[in-house]
Amino acid sequence: MILKTNPKNIDIGKFTQAKEGVDRLNWQIPWDEKYLNEEGTIITGDWLNSPKNTLDFTRLAFFLHHIDFKKPLVTQFEALELKLVE
Repeated sequence: MILKTNPKNIDIGKFTQAKEGVDRLNWQIPWDEKYLNEEGTIITGDWLNSPKNTLDFTRLAFFLHHIDFKKPLVTQFEALELKLVE
């Protein structure tokens, strides 16, 4: 995922996917996140070490269990439609 903001502006704990009938506090959040360079070829940071760049973009990869590609990913910025790439 590429976001048009500096990594320092991102709260990965606010990325989630709604689950009906479950309190929001129990919705899953990403884990083992990795920050990547613009091309997506080099890891520039992770959940312990934020990237040192000062650019206005963030390329981010992370894991979510039991993702539903029919539902959007909720972020602190907006809801993002997901696409399954084969």
